[in-house]
Amino acid sequence: MYENEKSNLKAYFESVMEDRNMHFIYIKPNDYSYLYEMTEALKNKEFLAIYGDRFVPGTQTMVKKFLGHDAEFALGHLHLACKHGVPVSYVSLVKTGTTTYHLNATKPKLYNYPSSLVGRKEVISSMLDDYINEIERVLSLYPLQWFNYYKFWKDSPKN
Repeated sequence: MYENEKSNLKAYFESVMEDRNMHFIYIKPNDYSYLYEMTEALKNKEFLAIYGDRFVPGTQTMVKKFLGHDAEFALGHLHLACKHGVPVSYVSLVKTGTTTYHLNATKPKLYNYPSSLVGRKEVISSMLDDYINEIERVLSLYPLQWFNYYKFWKDSPKN
């Protein structure tokens, strides 16, 4: 979770998840200590939930077609999962009623981590394709359930 989301979301999660063992890892600009925390969590066989539709400027990204337009996606979390040999599940949560939600999650998939840089780029691109396909599938069912806080598409008109 990003540092600027910390206070609102942390308070909410703590209020509804009182008896759960959760640890938040905060991403701060120009501070990469979160990578050590994530690596440690994976070594401890913990689950990591990472936003896939946003990133900190300056991090590695890839441009892919999303809903018919070029969009930029973060790659760090994909590299992390691939490198550590942990299964990946793409998850979304949609509101289906006043107080009801539906959790969508793909079957966990393990991606190999090739030794060659070219091979890794191909695997990461494939992981990103899987993520985009899942998000597009969910959005086709719930088109009003996604909102972004920044200019997402690369080819959108300037405001």
